[in-house]
Amino acid sequence: MNKKYPYTEKYSREQLEKANPNLYVKKSKINRKKLIAIIFVALVMIFVIGIWNYQTEKYLRNEGVQAKAKISSIKSEYRRLNDIELTRVRTYSIEYKFLYSSDTVYGLDIIQKEDLNEYFDKMPKVNDSIEILYDAQKNEHSRIKKK
Repeated sequence: MNKKYPYTEKYSREQLEKANPNLYVKKSKINRKKLIAIIFVALVMIFVIGIWNYQTEKYLRNEGVQAKAKISSIKSEYRRLNDIELTRVRTYSIEYKFLYSSDTVYGLDIIQKEDLNEYFDKMPKVNDSIEILYDAQKNEHSRIKKK
């Protein structure tokens, strides 16, 4: 006889669960291997996207074509830095357009308020002209040029 758990010999687990459903913690439907695989795939995807963004930025800095663009809109908003901290940062979404072989190409750059002085001497306005860098092969990849 089991002295520590004497009720286990009298009743089956199913009977005990029916009597008290909160007695046992139910197992998760997703097993651990699947969960680890999902987390691993998500981390790899985040890593690949980060590398791709870094390579694009590096290419634009080194090989980008410089051009003039016109600001079409500026939106100011507060964004959360991440989901862990509740800190909000003021950002500016600057939409601009430029000509590329007789086509108008639109771009968007999001700049934090603290970083504005790296791009502009004073706060730009709609219809102001700005300097940008774009990729000659993929003109949809463009950034506002830093001073």
